[in-house]
Amino acid sequence: RPLGPGSWSADIKLLGSASLTLRGRGRSFSRWNVTILPDAAPAVSWRAGAGSMPGEWRTRLPYSARQAYGIATLRAELHLIRSGREQARGQGEAERVLSVPIPVDGRPKEVTGTALPDLSADPWAGEEVAGRLVATSVSGREGRSDEIRFRLGARLFRNPMARAVLDVRRRVAVGRESRFTAASDLLALGETPDPFAHDAGMLLNLTSAAALLESRDVEAGAATARAVDQALARLWYLALDIED
Repeated sequence: RPLGPGSWSADIKLLGSASLTLRGRGRSFSRWNVTILPDAAPAVSWRAGAGSMPGEWRTRLPYSARQAYGIATLRAELHLIRSGREQARGQGEAERVLSVPIPVDGRPKEVTGTALPDLSADPWAGEEVAGRLVATSVSGREGRSDEIRFRLGARLFRNPMARAVLDVRRRVAVGRESRFTAASDLLALGETPDPFAHDAGMLLNLTSAAALLESRDVEAGAATARAVDQALARLWYLALDIED
């Protein structure tokens, strides 16, 4: 196909690595060795130092990924490490997966770095998790790393009541007690004079979270999960309000 005076282009489909030679009028004008790289799944792995140290809010996610044609997306999939009793309590419930996107600039063929997401507001903050990296190539191929264990970062709260609220939140979130028991614990906290006797807004937030947890009107399954998620979110902001 002519491109202009003295210029042409040609298209050819290569099924593997080959040598291409341009010939004309009995002469060889140029020669290229072409290497076809396989479109394999991305190779992705953890680097050393995942997790957090005591008192750190952020969680370190050190990663390394490569693929011949480029990395499109990268994320960490986290699962809570549960005890045998917690697993038994959660039977029949869909297991939660915490998916943490890891930013990737452009479409690099190789990327190495450490993401520092703030997961301190998540109910699993401070807990041990099992984490796996998942990388997707520009062609849609998916690669997964080995699974490792580490602890998520958590904010340090100093107010005793804020810590008590978060302790109830954590216990129900990780399956250490039922939502009904957690609701009773929250209502018991509401009977203490400080700070709820002096702040109607805080007391309302506490009792509304307890009502969501103990409600028997929601159906089992997704509706219950949404009610629990709403309660956990309210308890987080309540703890921040008390702490501040």
